[in-house]
Amino acid sequence: MLLFLWAYVVLVAGSVTGLVNFRLKIVSTGLAAFLIGGWLVLRGLRRRRVQLANIEIGGAVILGVQLLAAVFSEDPRRSFEVGAQYAVYVLLFYTILDWVRAGLPPELIEKTLLIVGGIAVGFSLLALGRIFLQWQDLSSGFEFASPFQHRLFSVFGEANLLAAFVNVDSTTKCNFAGRKESRAAVGRRA
Repeated sequence: MLLFLWAYVVLVAGSVTGLVNFRLKIVSTGLAAFLIGGWLVLRGLRRRRVQLANIEIGGAVILGVQLLAAVFSEDPRRSFEVGAQYAVYVLLFYTILDWVRAGLPPELIEKTLLIVGGIAVGFSLLALGRIFLQWQDLSSGFEFASPFQHRLFSVFGEANLLAAFVNVDSTTKCNFAGRKESRAAVGRRA
């Protein structure tokens, strides 16, 4: 379930289409509302309070600034939409934090994110290989090679989103691998 959730968040909702297409935004917001609503109902049925994370002041400032920006915006409808997205992001953060505090292993979240990251990087490498082969076909028989496209748009629809995701994903992979190595070294010394 968590794998499909991350796959949707990263590959669909996190793409340019997911950020721009109104119907897809409604589906994403509905999915987030379902998750957050289910979480809040479970908390209410168990009569448990939401534990704070000591970042409430910063979150409130960000949401307050977003609200002020929406009020004074030239296009308040779109600005309030972005403000609602920020509020959903904050609530999703608390939902996942509560799941981890309730016993969901953080390694499981990391592993599923790494799997989805591998899928995104794999699609990117396939697209890069296809572009390279097309460039070779285009350049064959000429004395000088034609220019080559260096930016990939196929996975997320925007090269900057792909670059940001690969940076975060590779950092997570290095961190995960480093922790595994340090655990193995401790195990060998024991």
